[in-house]
Amino acid sequence: MESRPDPKADQWDQRGAVWVSLPLLILGFFLVAFALFNAAWPPDYLNADSGQHVSHLDRMLGKDQPIFNGTKVEVERPPAYLARRIVDAVAYISVIIGVLLLLGLAWWGERVFYLPLMVIGLYGLCYSVGLGIVIGPTVAAAGYTPIFLGAVIGWLMTDLPKHQNQENQQMTGIGFTG
Repeated sequence: MESRPDPKADQWDQRGAVWVSLPLLILGFFLVAFALFNAAWPPDYLNADSGQHVSHLDRMLGKDQPIFNGTKVEVERPPAYLARRIVDAVAYISVIIGVLLLLGLAWWGERVFYLPLMVIGLYGLCYSVGLGIVIGPTVAAAGYTPIFLGAVIGWLMTDLPKHQNQENQQMTGIGFTG
């Protein structure tokens, strides 16, 4: 009688690899959240003063106009301004989704949670690096880097369960002969 491998045992073998990557991912999300809620970001209008900085929420909502003598100065917005607001909003959405993915990763320990975390890390790096050398984007880039690297390292450290690997190897021997 052939004994089937226990899938739960394979899952617990990978649990250590998952738990090793979690602190790196948590640190990354903490830095990103700090940058989004507390750091200074560049305003998003043409010919902005290099010394002016706004909160990320003001930037996203379009409240980044300078105030002169108590009135807001009219500014010229860049092309694709609304698309840029959507890109700003995705930063908040990615943090919410990322935290849910971390909880799922910690609870179930499945390696599939690493894939969207890689996408979030890569998106965040491209987004924050593209905004220049201001404290907000710099801290965000410093947060998105461990998210991306932690997800890649976690993905590489975990593997499909052994019983699933054996089934996949058996399936590759079967060919369609028409």
